[in-house]
Order: sequence, then C-alpha cells, then structure tokens
Amino acid sequence: MKMSPDSKISRRQFFFILVQTQIGVGILALPYDLHLEAGQDGWISLILSGIFIQFVILTIWLTLEAFPGCDLFQIFTKMFGKWIGNLFNLIYYLYFVAVSALILMLFGRMIHLWILPNTPFWLLASLLAVTCIYLISSGLVVMARIYTFVSFLLVIMLCLTLYIIPDIQLVYLLPIGEASIPQIGKGAHTAMIAMLGFISLFIVYPHVEGTSRQKLKSASLANAFVTSFYLFITLMAFSYFSTAEIELVPQPVMFLLKSIEFYLIGRVDLFLISMWIVSVATSFSTYFYMASRGLSVIFQTNEFDRCMYFTVFLPLILSLTIGIEEITIDRYSVMIKWLATLLSVCVPFVMTLISLIFFRRHRRKEA
Repeated sequence: MKMSPDSKISRRQFFFILVQTQIGVGILALPYDLHLEAGQDGWISLILSGIFIQFVILTIWLTLEAFPGCDLFQIFTKMFGKWIGNLFNLIYYLYFVAVSALILMLFGRMIHLWILPNTPFWLLASLLAVTCIYLISSGLVVMARIYTFVSFLLVIMLCLTLYIIPDIQLVYLLPIGEASIPQIGKGAHTAMIAMLGFISLFIVYPHVEGTSRQKLKSASLANAFVTSFYLFITLMAFSYFSTAEIELVPQPVMFLLKSIEFYLIGRVDLFLISMWIVSVATSFSTYFYMASRGLSVIFQTNEFDRCMYFTVFLPLILSLTIGIEEITIDRYSVMIKWLATLLSVCVPFVMTLISLIFFRRHRRKEA
C-alpha cells in the first residue's frame, strides 16, 4: 500500500504510534513477571531494558538512513536481493503473525478471567480482529489519528494509580541491589519483550514527515515515555504488595485498583480493563498492519486489502489452535520471547553493520 507525499503522518502521531504499540497486552502482568525474574529489583531491570531499547532504536535508525524511503521489507530486498530478501520478508511476516496470535491469546485469557468466563474465545478473538480490520483498512494516517486520540486513556490509567499512594510502603522496595546480575539481566530481557513495539519503527519511519534527527528524537521520546510509564506502574505495584504477596498476584495492576471505589464507578478494575482493551487493539492493529504490509511486498502488489483479509485468518487460526490455557500460553510466550530477541534485536544489529560497512561505502564511491 503506497502513500502519497501529502499523506505522511506528523512526528506527534509517530510518537503515539510507537507508544501505543509498545504499551499493549503485557502491562497488567509486567510487575509480576519482573518480580519472578529479579525480585524487588525488577524495576532496575526495567530501566536497563529501556536503555538497551534506545540503543536498538539507534541501530534501526542508522539502517533506515542508509535506505531512504524504504521500510523493513524493502530494505531486505535491496540488501540481499529478491529471493533471499523475500525469504527474510516471509520470516518477519510469520513473526508478526505469531506475535499477533499471542496478543489474541493473552487478550482472551484476561477477558475470561475477569469479565466473561463463559464467552467462547473464538468470539472474543473474532470481535477484536474485525475491529482491527476496520481500523487498518483506513490506512496509516487514520490509524495514527486514532492512536493519538485514544492515548489520553494512558493518562487516566496513571491518575487512577495515584489513588493508592497513601497505601504504599516504600520499605517493600528494600533492600535495593539484592538480586544478582544474571537475575537483573533476565528481568531486563522480560521487560524488553513487554516493549517489543519498537520494531514498528522499521515500518512507520518512511511515512513520517520531518528530518531524520527529528524522527529519531520522536522515537527516543516515545521509548522514554514508555519506560517511565512502565516504571511508575511497576514501582507502585512493588511498593503496594510485599515480596510474599506479589508472588500470589499474577495481575498486580488489576488488584491495585480493585480496592479503589468511586461514587460513579463501583469496580475500577473493570473500568481499567475497558481502557486496557483499547491498548490491546492498537498493539494488535500495528502488528496486523506490519504483517499485511510484508505480504504485499512479498507478492509485489498494491492490493493491501486482499493481503489484510488473508492475513487476519492466520493469527485467528493459530490462537484458536493453541488455546488460552495458562500452560500453553506460557510455552508459546517463551518461544516468542526468543524469536523476538533474534528478530527484533540481533537481526537489526547485523543489518546496521551491513549497511554501514557496505552500502555507505558504496554510496561514497558513487559520489
């Protein structure tokens, strides 16, 4: 799907696309996952993860600068040729589909646990997929506008969390530095997986107006915001629950707000889920869009809608086949975690080295 020069998105919209893609399905369970790996020092892992992701963003930016106007799938074709390039494109297409399926499974699991235990998963997944089809069929510009509009919900989440400040115990964060370096490293890896949306930089960057440095600044600010957002939520959870308590609470953010009650809102936790669903939808839509974009490049077609309608069935079928049982989701999540490490971190780093060594040198010779 090609975009005209007049339909580029602004840097502010670019910022919110990255934020909405990074803050997704994992926000409710991230403090619990960090505590499993690094104990009460999980927040240190989160900060280290944010710093490392900034480094990855810089490497992605360098690669994109070596191929002006090209996204990830076009870069592979130019870097490795048609056949090998399309092989990489197919791998990333399947990777984006696999992540989309994981989002559907985690979404279905959470809705079953908290709201609709008797509603079949296929119906929940289908409703989310149909909603996202309607969203991405309108194009990237409309997606960017919607993402910008719904981002105020993140502010509401933060404001709701502020109500538990009188009940927090900062002593629960002590002793600082008790976790070993390997434990903190594992926690940083877990946090990085929760913020995987930075890979969307590879797809959205060519459609953003502004200079290269301005776009890098927007991407860096988005990463800083997401890291700060997750850090605030994590610190609140760690200082509200003791070490023994948080091990028994797989969704600590939900339990944080369950004790709060307003005159007009009896169940704040359910109100939070309604906002969380929006974040899930935006994150799923971005991965869905990236997968559809990849398929259109592989088949060299401008029929984006056909690629979209074909692609939507794959995460649906995959998620329905695996199901939403906790054990199967955990096993699948481990696989995605290592795939993400390879495809969202290692491969972009290698691409940057190749672009700096070969393609920049080739350009200087041509000049």
